[in-house]
Amino acid sequence: MKDDAAYHIPTLTSTFPSQRHPAYMAIRSHNTRFVEDVLNPIARTKYDHARGDYTLTGADYACWIYPSGRVDRLKAFSNMSSAWAFIDDLADDSLDTDYIDAILGAFARAVREQRAAGPEFQPIASLFAASGWAPGLHRLCTAEMITWIEAVRAIRAAEVAREPISIEQYLDLRSRNDAINFLHPLASYTMPELAAQVCAAARTDDYQQAVRHSGAAIGINLDLYMVNAKRVESTEWAHVVPVIQRSTSQGLDRQRAINAAIALFHLLEQQMADHLAVLEARYPAVADVMRICHAGNITWLAQARARGLRYAQA
Repeated sequence: MKDDAAYHIPTLTSTFPSQRHPAYMAIRSHNTRFVEDVLNPIARTKYDHARGDYTLTGADYACWIYPSGRVDRLKAFSNMSSAWAFIDDLADDSLDTDYIDAILGAFARAVREQRAAGPEFQPIASLFAASGWAPGLHRLCTAEMITWIEAVRAIRAAEVAREPISIEQYLDLRSRNDAINFLHPLASYTMPELAAQVCAAARTDDYQQAVRHSGAAIGINLDLYMVNAKRVESTEWAHVVPVIQRSTSQGLDRQRAINAAIALFHLLEQQMADHLAVLEARYPAVADVMRICHAGNITWLAQARARGLRYAQA
């Protein structure tokens, strides 16, 4: 989302704590080999691979959202996350519904059938085919990933059709479109001792509401950092700023809509905190991991913004 003006968008911070995995360098080295040897040669022919910054979306991301995860599983997830970001970039950069459907269909097959349509889909298929999953967690994460695919499909369709989107519809779609609904339970794949607790907690309303508020807040953060970014995305219509502008009768200018989005980010994070405070009474370890995963996303976005490749610099 770009125009000729520069807008004031502060770097957002979370009220929750964050930390990076102590084995970051080893995980990054593993992920770099995959990105340089497998992913970048494919990305060069289809996308701006430099601005995609796929080690950033792999090892760096994994180590911020899962700082206590098992190293072997984080290595596998970091490769999956790099490939996932590339595939998502292809969908976000297109308004061709047949092309988008083909990409998302191949992604769904990698998840459901562990069948890779090409080398970029192999880390996704491999993660879902890996041994060591708790059966209930595998079912939960598979369902949540399919939910993400359908949310991407819905938001791309709205972008193509220029369908009116209310702020409530935006928050619902965005909370699933950034896949936080998948990433929160996946934490217990990297920390298998929590799998049973996460599966039980996921059936509660407070868990589901906390995930929804987390996803919406992170989605707003992502959108704000795309304002004036150099990396191209076809997301003008379903972006938080024009959605807020269209949903108000006052005719907000761009900067005032940005300010409203920032206030909404903080409100959503507070609502997440309220639900986690209730969840903590029964599942304290799950609530703690969710706070860390959420804050890791916000910290990672701030660091990604500072690099100025995927997102506009402050």
